[in-house]
Amino acid sequence: MKHQKKGFAPILIVLVIAALIIGGLYLAKIGPFKLDGDSTAAAVYGPVQNSATPAPTNLDVIDGSTSSVPSSSDKICLTWNSVALVNGGFDIERSTDGGATWSVIKRVTYDQYKPKKGYCDTEAHTPDQQKWYRVRAYVMSTFSTYSNVDSAWVSKGTPPRVTSITARVANGGVLVQFTSPSRNETGFEIERTGGTGTKKFTLNATDAVGTIDYNDKEVVAGKTYTYKARVKNSRGFSRYSDPVSVTFTATAVTAPSTPTTPTPSSNLALNWKISHSWLGAPRFELTWTDNNATQVPAKSYLIRRAVSTGPSSEAGRAANEQLLRDMSKTNLTLAKVNHSVKTYKDAKIAKSPSVDTHYHYMIMALDSSGNVIKTSNVIDLLREKK
Repeated sequence: MKHQKKGFAPILIVLVIAALIIGGLYLAKIGPFKLDGDSTAAAVYGPVQNSATPAPTNLDVIDGSTSSVPSSSDKICLTWNSVALVNGGFDIERSTDGGATWSVIKRVTYDQYKPKKGYCDTEAHTPDQQKWYRVRAYVMSTFSTYSNVDSAWVSKGTPPRVTSITARVANGGVLVQFTSPSRNETGFEIERTGGTGTKKFTLNATDAVGTIDYNDKEVVAGKTYTYKARVKNSRGFSRYSDPVSVTFTATAVTAPSTPTTPTPSSNLALNWKISHSWLGAPRFELTWTDNNATQVPAKSYLIRRAVSTGPSSEAGRAANEQLLRDMSKTNLTLAKVNHSVKTYKDAKIAKSPSVDTHYHYMIMALDSSGNVIKTSNVIDLLREKK
């Protein structure tokens, strides 16, 4: 009898079919491939959240282009804590609208993260723009929940030019007011011409953002004076503002501001703690809770701040509370954030103030039309003179 030798083709076909079936089941489980974020982000599997993947903690964001961190480029630096990740890393997300929308700007592996415990965003930044960040961990095709949200202001270059300045007769002199357009200023300079010639007044920066007041009492009735202002930071001066002129008279009328917002709501509670950046700079960390069970849900929040110096008093606190409630004072708003964000770190705090400096904070909840629906309690935080 003739013996016929069997080929391997049938066995190979069976193995190929089995591999296709197993591969199809695996892809159905993890989802399709997708590109998460912009072109700098790596291609990742469809997100499958897994509580077993620990979330990053203690995300800290600072402007890395300050004089404390010498650099040839402007950058925002992030640090965070994480457990060791095998076959994993982090997706770093950024928002420019207070957390309403996010995009992935970078994926780093755990081995890339480990030496520096963080990442620096060196993309071209717009001066005096606030950016928000959050981080989540991934292991293979699973993702953790997100870290806390933190933000920083970009202090690239010299400050922007003052675009709003007024001068009027008030309180027995000429009251010069302008809005600081910067978050990283170190001082201001007002130049006056007229009367007896040119004179310059130098002011120290005690506020991160807001209306700067200077009452010029060295004036003579009947004389016309012209003022212009500029802002200074660690990199130099801004250009001068447009000039404004006023003729001084002996009368002075100051219109009082009136509250235009609701009284505090127990449903919106503001708390705080003092913390320090990884460079040791002090800052006040604000957190708030919002129980909207009986009110219209908030769509966004305004963080409001006023600054005063000298001894505190009940009258002084009441005056600052009224000031914070006056929505015509838009310059007192530090930031506007999405309703999902309920933390804010104010890093523009005097490290060694020459006088007792009080920082007054309030949170305002806004509806979808931008109307104030409730306000928080006001807190008064003190940095004592050194």
